[in-house]
Amino acid sequence: MKKTVVLSVLLFLFGSLAVEAKVVNQTHQKLYGAHFWIPKFAVSEQSKYVMTDFGPGNIRFLERIDIVIDDEMRVNGIRIFYTTGDGIKRQVYLHQVKGWILESPPSPKSVSKKVLIQTVTTDELSR
Repeated sequence: MKKTVVLSVLLFLFGSLAVEAKVVNQTHQKLYGAHFWIPKFAVSEQSKYVMTDFGPGNIRFLERIDIVIDDEMRVNGIRIFYTTGDGIKRQVYLHQVKGWILESPPSPKSVSKKVLIQTVTTDELSR
């Protein structure tokens, strides 16, 4: 009996701490390149293997870009979904992004890929 009550209370507490994400805007855009800049202090040894620069040679790996905003419409970060050259799917959240450039193809025959770009907000549920 005690285990059931404790388990119910724990499930209730964890359920009330859930986060809801809402898509504000989304579009499919044909991109020639996508470049993201993060502060130097945010780069660690593991960050060497994180792709933050997609040019004409590797734009085919980029799948989706989520621009994460807070409730005051300020950018909190950017989440990038991509596939590595050996087929591993990855998603990376870049916090404190200094800037980014999303390049349109310079000509219709240029190498490009249609990428889903979303603006997403995360709101904590009322406590």
